[in-house]
Amino acid sequence: MMHLVSSPRLTFALVAMSAALAVFVASRDARLPCRSGLVPHGARCCAELAGPNACTSGIDTRLAVPPARVRFAGGNVELRGQSFERSSARNVAIDLESFLLAREEVRCADALAVLGSDASAVTAKLCAGDASRAAGGLRFADAERICAALEGRVPTEQEWERAAGSGGTRYPWGETGATCRAAVWGLATGPCGHGLDGPDTAGARPGGASPEGLVDLAGNVAEWVRTSEGPAVKGGDFTSYDASSLRVLARRTPPPEVADARHGARCAFETAR
Repeated sequence: MMHLVSSPRLTFALVAMSAALAVFVASRDARLPCRSGLVPHGARCCAELAGPNACTSGIDTRLAVPPARVRFAGGNVELRGQSFERSSARNVAIDLESFLLAREEVRCADALAVLGSDASAVTAKLCAGDASRAAGGLRFADAERICAALEGRVPTEQEWERAAGSGGTRYPWGETGATCRAAVWGLATGPCGHGLDGPDTAGARPGGASPEGLVDLAGNVAEWVRTSEGPAVKGGDFTSYDASSLRVLARRTPPPEVADARHGARCAFETAR
């Protein structure tokens, strides 16, 4: 009887082959079309084109229509931490009251309408003339202020995880790995593209929507949440080149006062009592 013997060299080779396959799949998928109604332009999916070199969509000085919201019932859910990338991670069980979460990330239209001249230089530059773009460059206080103006709040980490992993899956769209159709990721230095210096139009890749229809929970901008240790960001972003950073349980804890093009927001709301 033949026995297979594991070795560090064999393990490394298998991991390398899997990583190469993931890059190949992502690269093969990178030129898939944007969602209906958007215009492909380099690494962006534009609402409109302003000449040959820029995306555009009108900026309104008023708050946009209240964001579409999805209701999540209270109760228990188990989130899967175990995966190929991190087989030793534990699963996480959470128990929450019901809440609402915005279907899309905060857009530039609302960020500029609320923040005005207080918007960071990063946000002002990214959002110039492009109302439909997901707002990047948001500090944690900016996210709080925008959500409050929309009569909501920054979600807790557990609320965000509950929404992103409602089916107990590792990714918002399910168990399958990340592709360029599913999320706005790997667009700064690959594998999905090169040169993108900010987030894409909100909802540009509906192929990665959650079962409830929430878009961009993985990729585009990392979204601010509240944790017991302080602010954190969830969901990966347009620069992410490692699919594991898009998983539901992944998070980073950047300085909350720093304006970073990778950071944005999605608002939570209370349910009617």
